[in-house]
Amino acid sequence: MVKVLEKLKEVIGGKEMENNIFDYATVKEFSQDIAITWLINCYKYTETKKIGQYFIEKFIFNEKEKVVNVIEVIPQYEKIDVYAEIETEKNIYSVIIENKKNTFLHDDQMRNYIERIIDKIINKTSNNNNGKTEKILFILFKSGNLAPYEELEYEEQRNWCQSHFEKLKEELKENQKEKKLKLENLTLEILNIKNIEEFQNALKKDTNNYILNLIIDAYNKEENTTKENTSWIYKKTKEEWASFIEKIKKELNNENIKFSFNSNVKGRGNYRTNFEVEDKEFLNISNKIMPNCKWGYCIDWGETTVVKFILNGPNGYKQYKKDNMTAEDRTFVEKRMNLINVLKDKLKDQKDNLKVGKKSITTFSIVFAHITSENMSSENVINKMIFMKEKVESALKEYCKEKR
Repeated sequence: MVKVLEKLKEVIGGKEMENNIFDYATVKEFSQDIAITWLINCYKYTETKKIGQYFIEKFIFNEKEKVVNVIEVIPQYEKIDVYAEIETEKNIYSVIIENKKNTFLHDDQMRNYIERIIDKIINKTSNNNNGKTEKILFILFKSGNLAPYEELEYEEQRNWCQSHFEKLKEELKENQKEKKLKLENLTLEILNIKNIEEFQNALKKDTNNYILNLIIDAYNKEENTTKENTSWIYKKTKEEWASFIEKIKKELNNENIKFSFNSNVKGRGNYRTNFEVEDKEFLNISNKIMPNCKWGYCIDWGETTVVKFILNGPNGYKQYKKDNMTAEDRTFVEKRMNLINVLKDKLKDQKDNLKVGKKSITTFSIVFAHITSENMSSENVINKMIFMKEKVESALKEYCKEKR
């Protein structure tokens, strides 16, 4: 991408463009966020207006709206990759664009970003919409390969946000009752996931435009580098994943299991599945040693598939350093080390099946090692999860009994 930008700068040369992409990015800093911000902003300037109009109407509105004004476009607004307020012939849109390459939505990003924009609309100093309806539009742009399990999770998040949208508005209106009229006609639309082909097609209005061809070329060669993943997790269809989740809930006898598919694990090319466990009986036992923590499963899928049973601290993955620990931090780390030692001792007879991981961050895991993806059926995964939980629960019960 750096070489492409250097060539792009050379093409622009000494010409002072009103909407210069280098106002948003240096030669060493370029991303999907900057490209999309620049392309939307193109509409505001005479020399690039047609580029911006075509991109907005094709990529953002799927050719269903005609843009008449770009009110504002801001990269990294409230942690949203790109936020834009765009007026069309019929509506005024608050557009949320989240960009992903080889990762996916995490930490309730969809819900959190929608709530932040509802709050922004509530707090507008002016509400002159020229009689037009206000809408929130959420777009996820995934330029890398999209796995079936990611589609499944996206559908679940979208269904939840759309079904709870009125409730979210009511909750936020209660905090600022004097401004609640602004939300009466506010609606939400969440588009299907956008891919790299849709992005490229939205740049092809003028194939002779060398600047746009450079951006297309950059995405073809450098941004979309994810290779096809042939592991078990990547081959499963959405329906198979839904069935797998239901099996886990049934076999663990727990309807309160939440799952998420996190990012690609750096350096391995694996994909990580997290299952958060809300098991009151188990938490009552573990909290006697380690209060306010969460347990769950983590599965790394790839050439080598590893099933883990993980403890997360109250501060998540906070990194602790000896020179700046608070008293609370120090207490937590001491309890964590105690729990690691307890489990290492109680599970030593399982050393061929289990190992207790130890890290410098506030998490540790009990791991099944050396499990290959070729032998990993969904039933096998579930059996390993059940075995692991039973062994850990038994060890904790034994320890608590000894401490009475």
